[in-house]
Amino acid sequence: VMLGMPPSFPPLLDKFPSLFSHPLLDSLGIEVAARGRIDTTDAATFQPSIDAAVLEFKDAGITHVLTLGGNRVQPFFMQFAELQNYTPTYALTSYDSPVFSIESFPASVEGALGVSVIPAYDVADDQYPFPANETEELCISILERTGDRFPTRANARTGLQYCDAALLLQRGAEPLTDVLDAAAWTDVVWQLGASFPLASTYRTRFIPGSYTGADAYAVTAFDPDCSCLVLESDPLDLTRTP
Repeated sequence: VMLGMPPSFPPLLDKFPSLFSHPLLDSLGIEVAARGRIDTTDAATFQPSIDAAVLEFKDAGITHVLTLGGNRVQPFFMQFAELQNYTPTYALTSYDSPVFSIESFPASVEGALGVSVIPAYDVADDQYPFPANETEELCISILERTGDRFPTRANARTGLQYCDAALLLQRGAEPLTDVLDAAAWTDVVWQLGASFPLASTYRTRFIPGSYTGADAYAVTAFDPDCSCLVLESDPLDLTRTP
């Protein structure tokens, strides 16, 4: 097995592999055999850099591809890889538009495994109950006040994230009677711990020094019978370092 990782640019994302993912993989004894670099600055750099990364990975015999940096790079990588008859095994995450990839590039997702942190982007409601917690139920009731209906979680996934943001802003501001600024609000949110479950994630815990509330992930796998991702695990604890 040869692993390739095409991190996306700009510079902040370009630093992520060397600071975090590569040391972690090294500690697990996993060698990254190729590191393509995809420049998302504009259209003039995007396509040529994806083409170059695909050719590099194909020529190196890379069998497994893990995309870092978000920016929905992975579906574009799949598209150009299929044009070159290159179909490695992919790792999918909630940030890679997995449903779009499954619908658009079915040949490329055979054998894919994934890490899900936002169930609405990954799995159907028969895999994870909808609504799953009181905040998700509240958010659906708020969103439906317009007359819209959300029969599935996937229909509401963007709305759920906006609802999370609005409710969290409210919760962090409630006890602030003197100064409302970013620092004061952040201090309040950090003290929420697990008392405020987000609608979008499997499990939530706010801790000082960490700027995300997501506290769990689930392993997913592509199932050819439904042409979809299915859960391979219950939600698992995320290891988080402030």
